Amino acid sequence: MNLNKGVIINNRKLAHWGPMLDNWHNLIEQYCNRVKEDTPYWYGETTNSALLSTACFMAGGVSVVEAARPKGRGKDQWAGRGDLYLKWKNSSEEVEAKFCWYSFRSPNNILSVAKEWSEYAIEDAKNLDRSYYSANFAIGISFIAPDIKEDEKAGIDVFIEKAITTLKNSKNVFDVLAWCFPERMRRWVDTENKYLTPGIILTGKIAASVY
Repeated sequence: MNLNKGVIINNRKLAHWGPMLDNWHNLIEQYCNRVKEDTPYWYGETTNSALLSTACFMAGGVSVVEAARPKGRGKDQWAGRGDLYLKWKNSSEEVEAKFCWYSFRSPNNILSVAKEWSEYAIEDAKNLDRSYYSANFAIGISFIAPDIKEDEKAGIDVFIEKAITTLKNSKNVFDVLAWCFPERMRRWVDTENKYLTPGIILTGKIAASVY
């Protein structure tokens, strides 16, 4: 298994996300290689969405983050913001994103945590008014940033492989799964809190579709 990066697309409607997610990997690795002792993925939902937006442009699409969007329906509609809008040649998507930390030593299985945060994102995505830009899909994505204490550094690759394998085996749960664990960050320890934050996992699922 390639622990550095990977993409699995379980829904052919999101096949065009493949090049975007490859670019997403590259952007994270470029940042980690150029900026000493820092990584973009631990800055939360907006930064991770912006990375995906940039990756969309690199893959031939166009995108915007935190755009004003109506949410809800009818009398219950209110003014809100969409986390991410992706526009391709033949389709477009409104995306709601969530970010969470996950301890590799957590008593909660990585799959249960991923499903929980995915559901939060999906529920928010369902509230987006897709007619605003005639989006084909509303999609909920979650960014999961695992961490582990410094004294367990030696087993980091085992923890990563176990987590990825667990998510890969849940094919019917997510439409897309991607991960990026740059080699440099898998060994780097934050001297302030004595933790490793080795990478990021992305899960996504279509919440609503015009098809």
